Amino acid sequence: MQSWPFAKLSIILVTRNHWGATAQCLLSLADALPDLPVEIIAVDNGSTDGTPENLTQIEDVHAILHDDNMGLAAAWNEGAHQATGDVLLFSHNDVFYTKNSLRRMLDALADAPDAGAIGAFTNRSRHCLATVPAYTSEEELQDVAALLEREQPLRRERMVLDGHALLVPRTAFERVGGFDEAYRLPGLEAVDFSFRLHTHGYHLYCAGTYMHHNEDSFAVNHVNAAQTLADQEPHFRDVWETGSTYSVNLRLDLLSMMDMERPGLRVLDAGCACGTNLMRIREANPSAKLYGIELNEKTAAIARCFGEISNEDVEQLDRPDWDGTFDYVIAGDIIEHLRDPWAAVRHFARLLKPGGAILASVPNILFCEQIYDLMQGRWDYADAGILDRTHLRFFTKQTTRELFEGSGLVVRDMRSNCSLVEPERLQGLARDLMALPWAHVTEDELLAVQWLVDARRPEDDVQDATDEKAGRA
Repeated sequence: MQSWPFAKLSIILVTRNHWGATAQCLLSLADALPDLPVEIIAVDNGSTDGTPENLTQIEDVHAILHDDNMGLAAAWNEGAHQATGDVLLFSHNDVFYTKNSLRRMLDALADAPDAGAIGAFTNRSRHCLATVPAYTSEEELQDVAALLEREQPLRRERMVLDGHALLVPRTAFERVGGFDEAYRLPGLEAVDFSFRLHTHGYHLYCAGTYMHHNEDSFAVNHVNAAQTLADQEPHFRDVWETGSTYSVNLRLDLLSMMDMERPGLRVLDAGCACGTNLMRIREANPSAKLYGIELNEKTAAIARCFGEISNEDVEQLDRPDWDGTFDYVIAGDIIEHLRDPWAAVRHFARLLKPGGAILASVPNILFCEQIYDLMQGRWDYADAGILDRTHLRFFTKQTTRELFEGSGLVVRDMRSNCSLVEPERLQGLARDLMALPWAHVTEDELLAVQWLVDARRPEDDVQDATDEKAGRA
C-alpha cells in the first residue's frame, strides 16, 4: 500500500449535460482510485439530459444539483467548500483517467513541498500537451500512458496548468481564495488560478502521467471554445494587465543559444514577464543565479518564484553592483519598445562578464509582407507583430547588427525567425523585390520576421571593465 502524507482526496467534478462522458469519466476514476480515503463530489450546472437523476443513483457520489448554470469556477468553489479532503482534484466531466494517473499525480505532489498544483499530460492541452503514439481503444490508451510514465520524470515544472485535471492542496486553494467566478465556461480559469498560485510563492508541476480529454462537452452544450477564450481575454487583461499567452511565452529559440548547464551560471532576463525563461533555466541548472527586470508589477510578482526580480523600467536601471557579473543578458522582444535602445544595449553590455553574451530578438521591419502592405499604402499598427502599436523603434538586419556592434560587442551569431504562414507566397514576394534593380538585400533579409542575436563581450575586455568601474566609483 502506497503511503502519502495526505489524509483524504476529494474529487470535484462539474457536469452540464453529456451524461455519456460523465459516466465514462466516473468509471475511469473507479479504476484509478488510490489507496487513500476518497470522496467524489459532482456539481451539476442545470443539466437537462438526465444527468442529475443519474448522479443521485450512484451510491459513492455526492451530488450537488442546481437548476441553473452557476458557471464552472463557481461550481468548483462550491464543491471545494463542501469537500472534506486535504487534497482536492478539480476535474472536467469528459476526462478519461488512466489507471495509474491519480497515483502518479499524488506521488508528484508528495515529492514537491512547494507545489500549489499538479497537472497531467493529455491529448488536448495548451500547456501540458504530450506527443504520444496514436490509440483507438482503452487498452491502447492504457499502454500509451504506461509508456509515457516510463519515459517522463515524475514531475516537470510548468508556468501554467490546464484545468481538465488539477490536483491542489487545500491549503493552497484556500490561501489564493479559490477560482475567479467570472470564468463561467472552461477557458482561462486555470491560467488565472496558476498566476495567483505563483504570486503566493507556489510552484506548478505536470506529473509524468497521461489521460485522455474528449473536450466534446463544448459541442454538446453548443459552446464555441475559441470564442469563449476571446470573450474571457478582456477580464483577464483587466486583472493582470497582460494577455493570457504573451507573458508566459518560453523563448526556446534564445535559450538554445545559451549554455544553460554552465557551472556558476548567472543570467539576467530583461523584460522577463512572468519568468518562464528563468523557470526553464532553473530546471536545467538549479544552482544558477537568476535575475529579472519587469515593469508590470503583477507579472513581476509571478516571476519572483524563479529569481530575484526588480520591478522597474529597464531604461532606468541603475545597478552598478551588477556590472561585469552576468554570463547572459536575455533581451527577448524588448529592444523595439525602448525609447533609446542604443543606450540600453550599452548598459546591458556593461553588465556582462568578459565573454558574456546578450541574447536578443529584434523584429525585422524589412519583412517582405510589411513592404507589400507599404506598397499598398498601408502602415497599420496592431496588437502584436512587427507593427505592434507599442513598438517605438524599427530595425533591419544591418541596423540590428550595428546596434550591438556600436556597444563594443561582437555579433557571434545572427539567425532569422521566419513565418510559417504562406511560405510560398512570401518567397514569391521576396523574389519580386530582389529583382528590382536598386534592391541590395538577400532573400533571408526579406523572409525574416525577427532576428535572433548572440552578441558577445570580447574575452580580452577585462581591463576595460576594470577601468569602467573605477571611472564610476
